[in-house]
Amino acid sequence: MEEYNSLKHASHNEEVCNCLLKFGYNDWIITTAFYTALHYMRSKLFPLVFNYKNKQRKTADFDHYCNVVRSCKSKHQIMVQLIEDNCDLRIAATYKHLMDTCMTARYSHYQFEEKITQKAVYRMMEIKRYSTH
Repeated sequence: MEEYNSLKHASHNEEVCNCLLKFGYNDWIITTAFYTALHYMRSKLFPLVFNYKNKQRKTADFDHYCNVVRSCKSKHQIMVQLIEDNCDLRIAATYKHLMDTCMTARYSHYQFEEKITQKAVYRMMEIKRYSTH
């Protein structure tokens, strides 16, 4: 089995998002845009050197980081905090908006106007540019 690669996962999700754009399933376009952004940010952030309990630690990936810090927060909340702590605040806000829109699309309201969907895709592309440069 091939070693996990966040950048490949992001690229795969982006391909799915682009395919969905042709069919207009706005809730799924938003969802795949968010998960694309999530994996781009994981590739940007990790490996990560961080301080924990007065010790400097290094972790190769997000899941290992979560195991080390053993937070009560959800993995999505942990990711938002990592982005806020380690990235440009504009990107942190972009990521948070995209995540909130995705959560609404997945759990509350699946019907979205085209302009909201376009904004989600735009935010995904902003995060991709930030993460890959």
